[in-house]
Amino acid sequence: MAPLIALAEIGLFAAGVIAGIVGVVSVAIRREEKRLTLTSEATDPVTRAGRWVNGVYVRAPRRSGTGRPGRRQGHLLQRPLPGTALSLQVPSPRRPCTCPAGRDPDAQ
Repeated sequence: MAPLIALAEIGLFAAGVIAGIVGVVSVAIRREEKRLTLTSEATDPVTRAGRWVNGVYVRAPRRSGTGRPGRRQGHLLQRPLPGTALSLQVPSPRRPCTCPAGRDPDAQ
């Protein structure tokens, strides 16, 4: 009889956890639809949790000065990729290319 009661308690606990997760996601979805905020960052922890469970995220460009202090935020096209022609490279907006055409600015 004791194993049956323990199994019922575990099942009841699992059902409560699942109901809690479904409830949080439902509230988050309702808030997102009401505020129309899917194109910006999450406004509170409930909507952030709902986005995480649903796999929704926002990829927005970071503004300068909003990153972590002391961390270098490199640009993908600052250095030439191996095997790419110089005509295909785009200079970084932070460091425009001032070298003559055909010369690599990083070469020494």
